[in-house]
Amino acid sequence: MTPDKRPPNLVIFVLDCVSAEALRARGAETAPAPAYDSFAAEGLSFRTAVTTAPWTIPAHASLFTGLYPWRHKTFNHGSPGLDSNIPTLAGLLRAAGYRSTCLSANPFVSPRTGLTSGFDDAVWSEWTHLYFRGIRNFHRYSPPSVGSGSPIGAEEPRRWRRFPRSIRRFAERYPPSWEIACRAAGKLLGPGDRSATGVASWIEPAFEEALRAGGRSAHPTFTFVNLLDAHEPYIGMDVHRSLYGEYLSMLGVRQDWVNWLRGRWAPNSRELRKLRTLYGFAITTVDRRLQRLLSIVRKMDLWEQTMIVITSDHGQCFTEGRQLFHSVGLDESVVKIPLAVKLPYGRLGKVRASGAASLVDILPSALLECGASPPSSVDGVTFDQLIDHDRVEPALVLGDGLSQIDSAHVTSRRREELDSLRVDAYSAYGRVGGRILAGDGEASYRRGSGPLTDEARIEKADENGGKLESTLDLISIQVKTAVNSVHQRIAGWGYD
Repeated sequence: MTPDKRPPNLVIFVLDCVSAEALRARGAETAPAPAYDSFAAEGLSFRTAVTTAPWTIPAHASLFTGLYPWRHKTFNHGSPGLDSNIPTLAGLLRAAGYRSTCLSANPFVSPRTGLTSGFDDAVWSEWTHLYFRGIRNFHRYSPPSVGSGSPIGAEEPRRWRRFPRSIRRFAERYPPSWEIACRAAGKLLGPGDRSATGVASWIEPAFEEALRAGGRSAHPTFTFVNLLDAHEPYIGMDVHRSLYGEYLSMLGVRQDWVNWLRGRWAPNSRELRKLRTLYGFAITTVDRRLQRLLSIVRKMDLWEQTMIVITSDHGQCFTEGRQLFHSVGLDESVVKIPLAVKLPYGRLGKVRASGAASLVDILPSALLECGASPPSSVDGVTFDQLIDHDRVEPALVLGDGLSQIDSAHVTSRRREELDSLRVDAYSAYGRVGGRILAGDGEASYRRGSGPLTDEARIEKADENGGKLESTLDLISIQVKTAVNSVHQRIAGWGYD
């Protein structure tokens, strides 16, 4: 509660695909994300924060419900969307008198997946905005979709499906040609507003309007924003003129995730270096947009009385191992995410929390700050419990293998390599163990897969080893139950 006893406003920013590692990549003096760094330094930040899954839908479902994927059952091999009967942060805040708005550049955060359940208003982009990100004011030619937070099954506008998959594949396989086409289209459409760049450039004015509408209302507000600029493919980006030559020299690298998934192509070390450089440009872009959005909160004189959370749904991976970008596998560059919080009126400012945080902790922490009681069934803990101590139970992450669509387009050998269910456990010391639940043969493992030098981390893993095994036993049953229940439901619909 704020000093005048009114519930605070709540704003949550998800920087889609931004890993914690990326924000620390260049050191403090030349950090690619000065807006985030400044925000984190002034508020409550976490040394270790992890997602719950390596892709958008299950991770956002965990953020909105405070539940792990095997409990909300929204993951590959699980349900295709969030059950509208599961309480969400937006719905619980609505019951507490809040008015909520969802603004998402990612089309997965839409009524189609059930992720807007509980929101009073929802606006989301189509995939076209990702591929035409370099055209200023592109939203004027391809407006976002607008609707209420209706449950899963709602029909989306046809233009969401109209962008041909063949064009997307061409853009990913031949980035220079697509870049030339985008630049030419931008010239034909006119210069536009330089600030109106990036994926879904409609978000900034929509965010300002949502806050302004909230200011005219007697109700406190909850505004959720997803920014997609760090998502691949890295083409059509509006980089600074001084960096454009370097940008073009990087652009020739192929970004063909689909053919990587099918085992037909893999980037070599030189291509991976270029992809990392392009990712750095994208991080700079999303941070610049974050700065604009934070400035809007300040400009409207809402800064002091607003709780602001900045995090990500997952990171990105550029290795020569078994993972490219995200979705498949649990590389730490995908699992570890940024998390920084500003509480109203400067409380817990300039604090670096000791414990490991998870996306499931956002719901109970936000509800508590907003004067509502978190459901007893949630998996998360509140942020204040993690300031001086690590969490009692480890933070858990589900690697949920291939989707049914992806699985149908890969060879059986490739499916065996990639399609496995796996749970990893994290403490403040990093990954402390996990279990392969299906795919490569069920087996437990301890202390991660790489070399460890932190003796404290090893001791912590040994100390909690038996407890972790018991936890993984229970999770194994819950995951398999969720998978079987969905398979039975699909079979009941007449599908194999």
